[in-house]
Amino acid sequence: MIMNGTAAGIYFDSVRTAGGTASTPLNGISLSLAAGSVTAIIGTEDGGAAALLRCVAGLERATSGSVRIGGTDLGLLGDDGLLALRRERIGVLGRSPMLVGALSVQENVELPLRLAGRALADGELDELLERTGLTAHRYERADSLSRALQHRVAFARALAVSPAVIVADEPAADLDPAERRDLFRLLRESGSTVLLASTDATATGFADSALFLADGKLTVAVP
Repeated sequence: MIMNGTAAGIYFDSVRTAGGTASTPLNGISLSLAAGSVTAIIGTEDGGAAALLRCVAGLERATSGSVRIGGTDLGLLGDDGLLALRRERIGVLGRSPMLVGALSVQENVELPLRLAGRALADGELDELLERTGLTAHRYERADSLSRALQHRVAFARALAVSPAVIVADEPAADLDPAERRDLFRLLRESGSTVLLASTDATATGFADSALFLADGKLTVAVP
């Protein structure tokens, strides 16, 4: 089984962001998440979770304070450095699977690697598809799959790069409770450091700790 041995801790030190129409700004967030841990962010959709995830993914810069993944300070990276970080060390899951409908399951999973000029070693793709329950759907077009299977493909695609960190923003919001728990379980077993934002409180049952955000502030952290 493919397991991730490159998980890295996530560290925020007094982070503030500018915010905007799409997200509530962070207001002095400090936290430390151990490598390989799974953390659920619980709260209202506008509580600041989106900005937190965007900072980790290098999609939004802190206006003050610092964000680190392992020993890498994201504030010291230029745009090209952040792009390389996302391609090589970060898996991103969103509310929509964002698949290329005309491509097969296998082609969608391999796509980010091909864009980065990389490929899975012999047998690794087979193991990844088996692990995510996609072997039987390997050559099916993505747009022919159920919504639950599409989310599995998105997860397999994120996992293909052996990410140090996975950031997931409501990745199962449109699934039924059983399918949602199944996706949470896959995240739990990924081996990466996972930051999962969800309004579904059952996500905490798959996490090592939970963060509660409101108005861009960390209100409480539950170990």
